[in-house]
Amino acid sequence: MSTKEASEKFKHFENPPLIEIIAELRWNVATQMLSANSVQIPEYVKVSDEHLFRNFAEKVAPLGYNQVERLLPPGLPFFPFQPVYRYRKENSSSDPTLYQIGSGILSVNITPPYDGWNNFQHIIKQGIDLLLESQPQDTAEKISISSLSLRYINAFKSDLTQGEKVNSFLINTLGFNIQLPSVLLEQATSGDDIKPLLKLIIPLQENQQMTLVMAEGKINEEDAILMDITVSVNSEPNLSANALMNAFNGARKSIHTVFCKLTEKLHPLMEIKK
Repeated sequence: MSTKEASEKFKHFENPPLIEIIAELRWNVATQMLSANSVQIPEYVKVSDEHLFRNFAEKVAPLGYNQVERLLPPGLPFFPFQPVYRYRKENSSSDPTLYQIGSGILSVNITPPYDGWNNFQHIIKQGIDLLLESQPQDTAEKISISSLSLRYINAFKSDLTQGEKVNSFLINTLGFNIQLPSVLLEQATSGDDIKPLLKLIIPLQENQQMTLVMAEGKINEEDAILMDITVSVNSEPNLSANALMNAFNGARKSIHTVFCKLTEKLHPLMEIKK
């Protein structure tokens, strides 16, 4: 099936509630060297990581990602799976993609304006390729991705909630069946004002799971109902960049299917693109 044929199965919206997409890769690092009585990272691990960070920076800069931000103060130890550097483009308003790298972690992020998965997946693939090319040649153990995850954060603001509170929005709009015990309703001053925080962990096919979180929150000081969907995949050792992208594409398909089905009643407001 061609990319064009595959993309036709996905809905695209003029007014999506999307806030951010985060594609994350993790690989094993020498965490066994840490002890309960020490916060020291072995020197050879720090040196190897710094080489990786420097090599990655040198490779993304010619692609326009020349705005570098260190996320930890110099001199402080960095720990596994904690981003240390962020690389973004100078004109981030027109290209809101960025890379973050740390010990055992690379994330690829995008915020609106988002022009579709087909373009973003190329940024992810580019990041994977650059990561593998950036590993120091004298490193004893090469990077082998152990897990990946794809996370979509959506915020339904007043234009989409139409004044509904989180409880009624979950039930009436998204189709959740929330039945509270009578003792809780008896204690509440108003059942309509109860604010659920919903978290579901859903097993998918082998080595994969989806986590769905629904909660009330704020975006730029504006009330919103947040939908946070993550698909996590435990990777087989030494998968190729193409195999990793296949896993990301599968995760995106699962998330898109769930999102579109849950939000069916909102499609007229979100306006499906023709």
